[in-house]
Amino acid sequence: MEDVEAMLRVFLMAAAAICIGRLLWISRRPSKKYPPVVPGWPIVGNLLQLREKKPHHTFTKWARNYGPIYSIRTGATPMVVLNSSQLAKEAMVTKFSAISSRKLPNALRILTREKTMVAMSDYGDYHRMVKKMVLTNLLGAAAQVINI
Repeated sequence: MEDVEAMLRVFLMAAAAICIGRLLWISRRPSKKYPPVVPGWPIVGNLLQLREKKPHHTFTKWARNYGPIYSIRTGATPMVVLNSSQLAKEAMVTKFSAISSRKLPNALRILTREKTMVAMSDYGDYHRMVKKMVLTNLLGAAAQVINI
């Protein structure tokens, strides 16, 4: 009976070691779809590195090391960071329709009420209609002049 318990303990410890090793290997493996990855912890990603009051300083430091486009992980979700105004403008103006159908984490889905906010909605008829309504009714004629 003691031999069976000892073998079971050894088996469970080996299985736990394999699982932890696999998690570490998967989280550090660079993906082909993403730009350079800022290293972080296996489960929480880079969240612990963004604890300071001004996280934009951390983003600037990472941009010096990894370039203007790099990716981080917030928990299990990978995110691409654009640290240049030209890249951000290109992404939001010329490539908007390609990136607007992104899948949101559950927390953002709940906060945006299933993407009904203009900034979070998928590009399409609804987005164009709501954006036009916001520009004309809420922001006035001055906002239409600076519309991108």
